[in-house]
Amino acid sequence: MWIIGHLIRFLLDHIIEFAKEKSYPVVFATTGYTDEDLSKIKKLGESVAFIQEGNYSLGINVMTDIAERLARVLKDFDIEIVESHHNKKKDNPSGTANMIFDGVNRGRDGKLFKKMRDFSHDDRRDPNEVGISSVRAGTIVGEHRLILAGLDETIEINHQAASKKIFANGVLKAASFLQGKKPGRYDFKDVIRGDND
Repeated sequence: MWIIGHLIRFLLDHIIEFAKEKSYPVVFATTGYTDEDLSKIKKLGESVAFIQEGNYSLGINVMTDIAERLARVLKDFDIEIVESHHNKKKDNPSGTANMIFDGVNRGRDGKLFKKMRDFSHDDRRDPNEVGISSVRAGTIVGEHRLILAGLDETIEINHQAASKKIFANGVLKAASFLQGKKPGRYDFKDVIRGDND
């Protein structure tokens, strides 16, 4: 892991320097950045346009937006997130599960906290906790379920990625969107909206 971390830092520094030198916009399409990395990426916005997202699926980005709205409206509902991936995936929870959490947390004014589920808990539920469960099995590309459960009713949103093509298509849309944009940070919601300033 130590070597991979250093390799990521090395590549990130070179990508940032190259983008500044050539004034090229950049699409960052991975998770696992440290706070220091994110600070470097943010500073890049002074020089060039960039997008940094953990997931470039159209469906996941819409799901995150809906998650925020549902959490805001359904204030008394418990929230759970279940994510499933292939058996080689290392991070837990996934970056996408964290994105969904961030969405519901915005909807609840930043009052929520994550609680990793181990399927054997018997604690009393805190009203501000969001349980996150991770499944690692087979060749699952990515599945994310958002569950909001209230008194006598439940809402569930489910997203399944059938292949990694959806992420590549999103990155290509993001790269096309950035062409000719002023320096600064953009997000995938701008791409979805087709925001052309």
